[in-house]
Amino acid sequence: MFGPKKGGLGRNALFWLENWSGYGTFADRFPSIFNFDKKKSCFISDRINSNRKFNCAWKKNPSNLMEHMEVNAFWGLFIDGLSVWGG
Repeated sequence: MFGPKKGGLGRNALFWLENWSGYGTFADRFPSIFNFDKKKSCFISDRINSNRKFNCAWKKNPSNLMEHMEVNAFWGLFIDGLSVWGG
């Protein structure tokens, strides 16, 4: 199940670097997207706002098939997670 493993998340867990989702760190699972991000040590609340919308802060957009596949996998996991959260 996708969702917070810690209470109070937001400013308490790092979006890319902690296993807050239960699926491992997003930096390990999605290395291309992690490399796109301008702020790799961002908190969950920096990337997911109160309306459960994802805030991208990427240096570049995906430019090859592998990067596009990784982005699609990320969005699929993220969207599935929102349904678990009730979003």
